[in-house]
Amino acid sequence: MNFGGNAQSKLLGVALKSGLANGAADSSNTFLFCIPIQVGPASPYARNVRHWFHAILIMQAVVCAARLLILGDFLGGLWMALLCALGWYAWNQDMNITYICLWGLGCLVNGIFDMLSIIIPIVFNILTLAVIDIFLRALVPASELLGAAFSWHLYLDYFNSGGGSKDNSFMNSLAGSMPDPMGKLVDEVDPEEYRSLVAGVSKQGEQFQKSLESGHVTKQVRKGAAAMQQGAEQLAEQLQQQQHHQQQHLQQQQQQQN
Repeated sequence: MNFGGNAQSKLLGVALKSGLANGAADSSNTFLFCIPIQVGPASPYARNVRHWFHAILIMQAVVCAARLLILGDFLGGLWMALLCALGWYAWNQDMNITYICLWGLGCLVNGIFDMLSIIIPIVFNILTLAVIDIFLRALVPASELLGAAFSWHLYLDYFNSGGGSKDNSFMNSLAGSMPDPMGKLVDEVDPEEYRSLVAGVSKQGEQFQKSLESGHVTKQVRKGAAAMQQGAEQLAEQLQQQQHHQQQHLQQQQQQQN
């Protein structure tokens, strides 16, 4: 069962069209409000974690093949294949942060819809799945959300120490206070070494359990929510200023015509 395949393509299509329109109208170095347009080479840190990106893309490609050949989900598999192609292109373009962010946004949207496609049929008893089918279908959103988390990690790094560190946008001031779920895992674990990966995942699980017990996760969520609210207020203020300038410009034109 493919849930929301058309909705996924429509949602990302509208987002990309909106981003291109905003990018043409605004001469700043961002479009879609928060996605940076990279100028120049990638940051040294982004190049150092190319192997992580490579491992995630291989995982997504394998899951995509299983989705097509075993599950027979051709529409969802085709959409995921396009997503993998975008990721490979970003990897090939020297870890370009713009393409990585677009890939991460696609992973997030795809992951949410694919997760709903598993939960909703099971909850409402619409579809009965075998154990192997449930396992493979669970791997689909897991690989996509892993890609979204990795993209978010590089996004924060771009504004903390990369090209965006000199940017005056509101994301530059918020990046340091936003949570980074994959930060320690990427820095401490090599995905190409089995023992290192298992030890890192185990350590991450223990730290997450301790964070739950100490209430640290709740504090991080509240801190992130406050940062997002602050960013939304700053964005609304910027939009109001732009509208005010446009109204003044229109009034000046009307006065000149009169």
